[in-house]
Amino acid sequence: GGEVTPNRGVKGDNFKRWFNQVDGLSQGFSGTIKLTYHSEETKFDYASDEFYPLELTGLSEGDSVNKDGKNHLFTLNLGVPFKVLASGEESFKIEADDDTFVFVGNKLVIDMGGIHGATVGEFLIQKNGEIYTGVNNGDLVYSGLTVENGADSIVRIFHADRNADESVFKVDVVKMNLTIMNTSIAST
Repeated sequence: GGEVTPNRGVKGDNFKRWFNQVDGLSQGFSGTIKLTYHSEETKFDYASDEFYPLELTGLSEGDSVNKDGKNHLFTLNLGVPFKVLASGEESFKIEADDDTFVFVGNKLVIDMGGIHGATVGEFLIQKNGEIYTGVNNGDLVYSGLTVENGADSIVRIFHADRNADESVFKVDVVKMNLTIMNTSIAST
């Protein structure tokens, strides 16, 4: 769904296997995406206009390769743990082409489903814990979701690249207290 292009023909178990390894149908790989810290902005980010993580696995050969020599058919399940500060300045922004779903805890906050060009989704946590969200640089609106100040949570990203023309993946995490590799980095 989402406001971009509806998912067509993706139902039930077919969708489930996008983000879960299913014997005989899909294969899982683990890896790390390194976020860069910018102290002057109290921001972590990652940006790639050529995002092809399967090139590191040897699966970028044969039938899985597009005419540009890149493997465009992959899914990604990425988690970023954090402690809620409810400072009114905690924000998250993602730019990606194709299906991208962002959850805070187990609640969907950004829905950019479907096949589409690079699209921006973002959320902001208010001082009262309310999460405001928007897509394509529109006004942020209350999502109906609230997080508790001081609670441990996670931003979970589910992304599927199905567009043979591009693979964009960019993330900005601003003024959030991230827990990365057993080290808590406070963003104040």
